[in-house]
Amino acid sequence: MRIQPIIKYSNNYNYNYKNQNSGNNLVSFKGKLYPSGYYDDAEIECAKESLKEEDWKIYAKLRQIQQLSDKHNEIWFFFNYNEQLINKYLYKISCLRSDLINEEIEKKRKQQEEIFRKTVDQAIMGKTKKILTDKYLSKLLTDTKSIPTAILISGNSKPNRENVLNWICKQSESKCRIEEYDCPDDIEKLMYYLETEKEYCENRYKKSKIRTLVKLNDFDQHLKDDNTELKDFLFSLSEDKSPMTIIFGTEDAKELSSPFIGNARRIPIKIDMTEKLAENEMISAIKIKPNEYDGYKFQIDNDKYINLYLGDFGYSDDILWVESENSKEIKIIIQNIKAIKNIDKFKNVKFIQCPIKDYREIEGMTPIRKYTKEYKQISQYKLG
Repeated sequence: MRIQPIIKYSNNYNYNYKNQNSGNNLVSFKGKLYPSGYYDDAEIECAKESLKEEDWKIYAKLRQIQQLSDKHNEIWFFFNYNEQLINKYLYKISCLRSDLINEEIEKKRKQQEEIFRKTVDQAIMGKTKKILTDKYLSKLLTDTKSIPTAILISGNSKPNRENVLNWICKQSESKCRIEEYDCPDDIEKLMYYLETEKEYCENRYKKSKIRTLVKLNDFDQHLKDDNTELKDFLFSLSEDKSPMTIIFGTEDAKELSSPFIGNARRIPIKIDMTEKLAENEMISAIKIKPNEYDGYKFQIDNDKYINLYLGDFGYSDDILWVESENSKEIKIIIQNIKAIKNIDKFKNVKFIQCPIKDYREIEGMTPIRKYTKEYKQISQYKLG
């Protein structure tokens, strides 16, 4: 009399999961679909736990026997018949284990791809910012007559373009008046704004010697056609050595009209962030990780650490960036430079850069034409 319920249970247990949504078949348990089929929560838990066990079959078998025993309390009576049931269960767990292992492999692969993408992005960002520092920011600090009047940043990642454009504004704000303008579709309204802004910038510069940096949103849409007014305006900025610099971005510079993109007088600085890194730059991208990864805490006291980084936003492996303004702390770093260079990421270091308060406190330390984002002047020390 006890056999019927047991047989009934085994039939339910071997329910065809693939047809669970067909007809009137309804499934009450919670579960998840994997490549090899549906599995309930208990099976998933068993498979995950079995991944930690050396002899997973014994683990899964004992677990299944325990589950059946808990349900019927008479497992001893039909143990021989139950071997078939257990073998089917082990087969299911085996399939699910394979799915879980492949899932974990795929997860790690995607993680590695994401780390690599971020690393290369960081290298490109560092390279772009280094070019802008050399060709624009360093000239801005000395207020030379050769300051570029237009800067174009192109790249298929809008967040990366905006990051660079906003970074330029941030780095320039102590030396420039910063303006941001959303370009209208009407070219006449745009030209009126540009002409008015140029006149205002020139009058302001005569009085205060403060330049103007204008970030133009969607400006690239007006450069896809050969517009004479815009060509003449951009050319006049350069020819007149105007104290006004325009910065803007575009997804693909090739879509812009050649009279704009091909003339260095109209757009003096053009940086393509989609340009492939050279082989040595790609090696650097793999070796040099973003700042959150390439940092190193150097202990100078029992409870005092100094953060060390690679220079130029992690791009220059010949520069050691010391995150300190304190001359005593920086002297300790200089004294311990041999030990620091034994750290693989810092082995090529030739210069030390830091935002020291008074560079005269360290012999050989000299100020350079670079500033932090807080606009603290950077000083440099050349290693012997």
